[in-house]
Amino acid sequence: MDQDFIFYEQKKDCRNLILFVHGFTGDVESTWKNKNGNSFPELLLENSHIKDSFDVASYSYFSTLLGLFAVKSTYRKVTNYIFGKTKANEKNLDIEELASNLRNHIRFTLGQYDNIYVIAHSMGGLITKNLIVGDLIKDGITKVKLFLSLAVPHQGAELSVVGGLISSNLQIKNLNPVEEFINTLNQQWINLEKPTTKYY
Repeated sequence: MDQDFIFYEQKKDCRNLILFVHGFTGDVESTWKNKNGNSFPELLLENSHIKDSFDVASYSYFSTLLGLFAVKSTYRKVTNYIFGKTKANEKNLDIEELASNLRNHIRFTLGQYDNIYVIAHSMGGLITKNLIVGDLIKDGITKVKLFLSLAVPHQGAELSVVGGLISSNLQIKNLNPVEEFINTLNQQWINLEKPTTKYY
């Protein structure tokens, strides 16, 4: 399975997926585990109906506060090269690119699933929203049947205005409430026939 996904439950013929999408500067560990080390996805699987009827996975993408790139040390570059880990420097992609990446994964990597139920936190909700909008505009249909929005800055984040003064991070720019991106996304969202969405 692709390294962008962690599967907590994966059955060969399952057609239903619960997918967790973390937020800005987050990751799978820091977003979905509590201080006792309990994982939200794993706790869901304690329910027998969910375990029997759904696969459960987390989608992971790169997000850091400052700069466009996570610069690796020379030492790490050399050891990665020697031991075969030749992955290029990761960078902060903007929300539209992240949504496009996830859309491609849903089409190919997650192609077995007919129904996807997304639980998204923070900026992960904007990625999901952009994904759904893109699906509906292009194809008139989306595999996302339910979208749970957890603390998602649907109107943008005021701190991003200050953040934009100290960082050229594309994700911070997307979160700016006065930028075109967030306003266009919201207008498209209002005008479309959306899947069931719950806001928390």
